[in-house]
Amino acid sequence: MATAIEDPNRLPGETLRDQDGGKVGDIKALYSVGEDEQPMWVTVEVETGLARNQLVFVPLARIKYERDQVRVPYTAQHLLGSPEIEHEEELSDSDELALRNYYAIDLADQEVRTDNESYAAAHIPDAEGSPRRTAGED
Repeated sequence: MATAIEDPNRLPGETLRDQDGGKVGDIKALYSVGEDEQPMWVTVEVETGLARNQLVFVPLARIKYERDQVRVPYTAQHLLGSPEIEHEEELSDSDELALRNYYAIDLADQEVRTDNESYAAAHIPDAEGSPRRTAGED
């Protein structure tokens, strides 16, 4: 059974697994939105197989605990295909829009958790401002 992430601040350092349970990479940092510092994105260091790593942004609303693992409903290839975003202290509005479009984040309200609340309602704030890094490794 899948459960929502209750404390996103504990995610940095955790291993993220794909939809089949394969290792994607390690979660590095959280990016938050609004005055209440509500996390919305995580960065994940994904191994590309070419002795290199790539840092990608993943929507927190799509991450869950399943089978004692932190999982996302994507393949590692899908994550590697996400828009290339500089991992600065803040995301630009255009970068956030590109990420939202890529992950179809506006459709997240249609995804229902086991407690009949949507992932988006639980994790995506209706706050103004640019997402900015709030926790994680340097």
